Amino acid sequence: MTAQSLLDDLTSRSVVLTVNGDQLDIDAPDDVLTDELLTTLRENKAELLDLLRPPADSDCPISIGIGGASPPAPEGSTPVTTTRCYEVERILEDVARRLSASIKNSAPTEQTNQAAEVGWGLDVCIRHAGNDEISISLRGGCELGELPTDVESRMSAWERQSPNVTLSNPFWEWSLRASHKEQ
Repeated sequence: MTAQSLLDDLTSRSVVLTVNGDQLDIDAPDDVLTDELLTTLRENKAELLDLLRPPADSDCPISIGIGGASPPAPEGSTPVTTTRCYEVERILEDVARRLSASIKNSAPTEQTNQAAEVGWGLDVCIRHAGNDEISISLRGGCELGELPTDVESRMSAWERQSPNVTLSNPFWEWSLRASHKEQ
């Protein structure tokens, strides 16, 4: 498994890794943070640090990789009906919460970094009614300080492009990557 595929797997399980000097800080749900996962992280630490760190010659050390998910409804539970619009709002709340924490952790020189240009990508998958799914893939670029607003604006614009639909037992996962964009 490559460091990138490990990072993608961790993101899909709501694990957030941030670089803190020569250490990896781990934010993970309790049920995901197992001894096996910690061993895997130790074994791949150098490669993960290389992947998450900005280039050595960068004067703007920004690299963000976060994700989140909602659990599927338990088998045999009463069906829940909601709308795509409602689920998008829930996803945006989750993105904003995790992104705010990640920006604080990734910006040691906050005054400089808030104006730094970043490129970002958000991938979302909403599953419902068995195997039906809605996939969303958005890309953008903005100043780091504007990242939460830019993500929300583009996601809302995507949402307005088509009529709202009803979803049965929806659950979702998302991942967002952002890094310093060369001028």
